[in-house]
Amino acid sequence: MKWIKILILIVLVFLVSTCESPVKTKDDLARINIAFNFPEKPLQENALQKATSIQVINIVVEAADMDRISEDFNVNNTRVVCNLEVPKGNERLFKIQGKDAGGIVQLTAETTEDILNSEETITINNIVQISPPPVEPTFSDISESGFVINWNKSNAPDFSHYRVLVSTNTVLNLNSDKIGNDIEDKNSVTMTISGADPGTVYYVAIVVFDTENYYSGNLQYGANNSIVRRVETQSAATVPEPVDVDITNILSTSFQLNWSRSNAQNFNFYRVLLSHNSTLHADNDKIGTDITDINRNTMLVDDLMMNTVYYTAVLTVSNTMDFLGSLEYGSQYSIVHKVTTADMVSLGYDDGSFENLLYSTAIGARFCNAFTQPAPNTFIREVWVYLNDTSGEDGNYRIVIVDQNGNDKFYSNALSTTYGEQWVGWQIPWENIEDGFISGDFAVGVEMVKDIGWPEVGLDQSSNYESSFYVDASGTWNSVGDLGYPGNLGILVVVDIEGEEGMKTPGASTLTLKPFNNGNMSVDFKRPGTIINSISGQDKRTVTIGEKSRILTRR
Repeated sequence: MKWIKILILIVLVFLVSTCESPVKTKDDLARINIAFNFPEKPLQENALQKATSIQVINIVVEAADMDRISEDFNVNNTRVVCNLEVPKGNERLFKIQGKDAGGIVQLTAETTEDILNSEETITINNIVQISPPPVEPTFSDISESGFVINWNKSNAPDFSHYRVLVSTNTVLNLNSDKIGNDIEDKNSVTMTISGADPGTVYYVAIVVFDTENYYSGNLQYGANNSIVRRVETQSAATVPEPVDVDITNILSTSFQLNWSRSNAQNFNFYRVLLSHNSTLHADNDKIGTDITDINRNTMLVDDLMMNTVYYTAVLTVSNTMDFLGSLEYGSQYSIVHKVTTADMVSLGYDDGSFENLLYSTAIGARFCNAFTQPAPNTFIREVWVYLNDTSGEDGNYRIVIVDQNGNDKFYSNALSTTYGEQWVGWQIPWENIEDGFISGDFAVGVEMVKDIGWPEVGLDQSSNYESSFYVDASGTWNSVGDLGYPGNLGILVVVDIEGEEGMKTPGASTLTLKPFNNGNMSVDFKRPGTIINSISGQDKRTVTIGEKSRILTRR
C-alpha cells in the first residue's frame, strides 16, 4: 500500500509540472531563408558580391515578444546558406553583418518582417558596404613647378594602401591619374609633386583603399562627398610690381609710411629704405627688419632729426631676391620718395618777465591766446602756461584747446602745480594722431578748475597786442583788455609744422598768427630754419623745446 501512495504522488507532480511549462511544437517556429541583393546588381539567393575575404555572416533577430537570436554562418566562396528558426510573430527585426577573417565588419544591413508562415524567404536589399573613411589633403611649398601634398593618417581598421591622384581635370580617374606607386605604409602621409606647369590649377585626391579594395568619397571636384581638392602653382618667375606709397603724420622726429598690398604670387618680403642721400642702396640703407607678412602695409619711421630732408623707398622683393624700380630720386621709374621732417617751434607771447597777476575766483573761467594759421597743417605737441598759484594745492588749472567756434578739441586733467610762480607744461596725448593737426583758427589757454586760495594767471605786460581773451563761467567770450590789463597771457604752444611730402599746399610754408578779433600782429614761418617775426617791438627769436613725456614744471 505504501508503494502505491508514492507512485500516485509522482504522477501528480509530473502533471502539475507539465501544465506549468507546456512544450513548444514546431508549429510555433518558422524556418527562415536569407537572400542577399546587392546595390545595382541582383544576385542569386544567398550569394555575396563582396570579396571572398568575408568569412562569416552574423544574423541577429530581435522582437519585443521573443528572445534575441544571434547566429553565425560561414561563407563558401561567394555563397552563404543562411537559414534559421525564428518564432512566428510580427515585427521581427533582422540585423546582418558580414565580417572578414579578422572580425572586421565589411557590410551591414537590416530589415523588419512579419513572420507568419512555417517557412519564409527574406530578401535583404539595403546592404551597406563599409569603406575606409577618407583623409583630408593640404598643400605646402607651392612653387612654379610643384607642391607638397600632406594628409592625416588613415584610421581605417583594415587599411590596405593610399593612392595619390593628380589631374588638371575636375573629375579624377583611379588609374590614369595615379601618381607613383600605391603607398602601403599607413604612416607615410606626404608626397612631393614636381614637374608641374607654372600658374596651373591642379585637382588632387588621396584615396584610401581597404583590404576589400573599397574606398569612400566622390572623385568629382565640388560634388557631394567629394574628396578632390584644388591647388594652383605659382606663376612663372616675374619681378613684383612696386607698391604705391603714401607718407602721413609728418612730425619733427617721425613720419608714418604706408603702402598698398602687393599682389605678387612670388612675394618674399617688404624692405624699407631710408637715407639722407637721394640715391638709395638696397642693403646699406635698410631700416628695421624685412616684413614677411604680405598684409602688413605700414611702418612708423622715427628717431629722426627735425627739419631734415630724407629719402625713403619700400621694396617688394620676390623669392628670387629681385625687385622693380630705380633707387635714384627723380629718375625714370624711381620708387624713391622725398620727405622733410617738421620744424618744431614754440609760438607764444612772452619776454621772460612777469609783471602782473590776473585774479580769478570763477570756476570754469578760461584764459586763452588765439592763433590763426591757414596753411600748412600744424600739429600741437604741448602747451606751457605761466602760473602763480598761492593756494598751496594742486588741481586748480587744466590746459584747454578750442576751435574758432569755441568747441573743445582737447582739455587735460588737472595740472600738478606747486606753490608760487612757475611755467607748467602739458604734452598732448592725442588718442588719434590725426586729431592733433590743426588747419584753421584755434585758441589755447588755461581753465580755472576750482575756487581755492585765489588762483592767479601770469600776464606779460610788454606784449601789448590784445590777442588774449577769456571765457567766463556763463560761456561769454571777452577780451582780457576789458579787465584793465594791457598784456597778453604768458602761453607757449609747441607745434610741428608738417613737412614736405603730404603737405596740402606745396612750396614755401607760411604760418600766420593773429587774434580772432584783431589783425595787428603776425608771425611768419619760413624755410630753411625757423624765423619768428612780430610787430611792435617784441624781440625776434627762435625757440625749440624738446619732446616731453609727462607733465612738467619749470621756473
